[in-house]
Amino acid sequence: MTNNVPSNDKLTIWTAAQIILITFIFGSSSVVIKISMFGFGPFTALAIRSVIALIAILVWAIATHRPLKLKKGQFPQVMFIALLSFIEMSMYFIGFSKTDASRGSLLMNIQPFFILLLAHFFIPGDRITLKKTMGILFGFLGVLFIFMENRGVSSDLMVGDILIIIGVLCWAVNAIFVKLRIHNFEPFHLVMYSLLLGIPAFSLQAFIFDSRMVGEITVASVSALFYLGIITVGFGYVAWTKIMQKIGTTTLHAFVFLIPVSGVLSGALVLGEPLTYKIVLALIFIVAGIMVVQLQKPDDTDSKQLKKI
Repeated sequence: MTNNVPSNDKLTIWTAAQIILITFIFGSSSVVIKISMFGFGPFTALAIRSVIALIAILVWAIATHRPLKLKKGQFPQVMFIALLSFIEMSMYFIGFSKTDASRGSLLMNIQPFFILLLAHFFIPGDRITLKKTMGILFGFLGVLFIFMENRGVSSDLMVGDILIIIGVLCWAVNAIFVKLRIHNFEPFHLVMYSLLLGIPAFSLQAFIFDSRMVGEITVASVSALFYLGIITVGFGYVAWTKIMQKIGTTTLHAFVFLIPVSGVLSGALVLGEPLTYKIVLALIFIVAGIMVVQLQKPDDTDSKQLKKI
């Protein structure tokens, strides 16, 4: 079990640069999702991206001699996680087909606040404190500013925002379930089997719901799918996990606030989305909420994990 214990090494400039790169990859993914849909229907793009991601993770797992087989009794838990992941990713892709990348990126980053609320009710001892309450209020004030932005906002855009929020809620439920019920798993199993079980369902959705499964295929739209599959899911997941094991969760999550920043800036610079003062205020409040919740003294978060192990 010691291989899973964070070593809490000091944060070097090189490690910090890697973390910033990964946060940019995660943040800019909302823009890349939009680009992938220039040539493919939303569910078609999701299905192809999932196949690419599954191949990337399998190659990595085989190359690093990771066990692929589940242990006895783990399959029902994986099925539940796969179901949540299926709903989550479906909501994201159909949501991003309707809303702006910058708005969607901001909404995706309210996930920590949903987790805090759910943890209060479902995880013993994980109570909402004054500090957490402040973080949650900041986060949802940010969401309020997103919905107050009426400039050029259509009913489709609002529907897209709501679908992404549903996806974020599924993501938070997934995280709580993993914390409560998932033990002795290889972490990549949760992603790999979710992809494996989700691909047929995504493909069926594409066939039924995409009015145009494949449109004008361009270098940009195809590259976007490979970026999402290999860079975001493959490299991003593996690198994030590896760095977490090296420096611990507290230090790593101090950089999480960069994800919505990169998402909003990417939407404005790459797609030319409007960067209005309400979107900027939403960004400020969501980032402030994340920082209030995540930035803490290198206290007991990792040391408690060490003691438990």
